[in-house]
Amino acid sequence: MAKILVVDDSESARRAICKMLMQYNHSAMNAENGKRALAILDENLDIELIITDVLMPEMDGIELIRELTEKYPDVPVVAMSGTNNVPYLQIAEKLGAIETLEKPFESEQLFSLINKILYD
Repeated sequence: MAKILVVDDSESARRAICKMLMQYNHSAMNAENGKRALAILDENLDIELIITDVLMPEMDGIELIRELTEKYPDVPVVAMSGTNNVPYLQIAEKLGAIETLEKPFESEQLFSLINKILYD
């Protein structure tokens, strides 16, 4: 299946999302912020999808999406955030996120979204 990078400053959120991905036989990598995500991408050019939180310290998801659209325009990005942060998700879409997710979400919702992005 797909190699997916999960970016979130919350270790528990990263762990939970990676676990969901592995349940569906995807390979999951993770980063705690946008800076680390870019470093991982530079070393792993076979990453097929990025799922990033929008609000993080050091380099947030909005800045990461800006960088990704320049450096890795062919890698689709899904932006995620809590329900109180919908305006940030709208900004993320305008900057190039292909889809958005409001946390919390179910594994079936994530799997359906991945299938739509990568296999439809």
